[in-house]
Amino acid sequence: MTREEILKFMQDNKAEMAERFGVTRLGLAGSAARGEMVPGSDVDVIVSLDSPNQFRSFFGLLHYLQDALPHKIDLATETSLKPLVRAQIMKDIHYV
Repeated sequence: MTREEILKFMQDNKAEMAERFGVTRLGLAGSAARGEMVPGSDVDVIVSLDSPNQFRSFFGLLHYLQDALPHKIDLATETSLKPLVRAQIMKDIHYV
């Protein structure tokens, strides 16, 4: 899938992800966000969740994305990113 196809999927399904998993912010990061994916690239997704059960929501969302997209998914919450990594990721991120 291309960056545009992944972003379209994320945008088209954002409301469902918000309802099912408490997604409040959803972004594409890494090589996919930069349009530099090669065969075998993973898809880095950064998310903010508002859910009473963060653990269940996080892993539910991870499985949802893995089932829907033909790529390995690396999912992280914004709050889990270390400051140095966060600065680099935030330069490239595309929010939907």
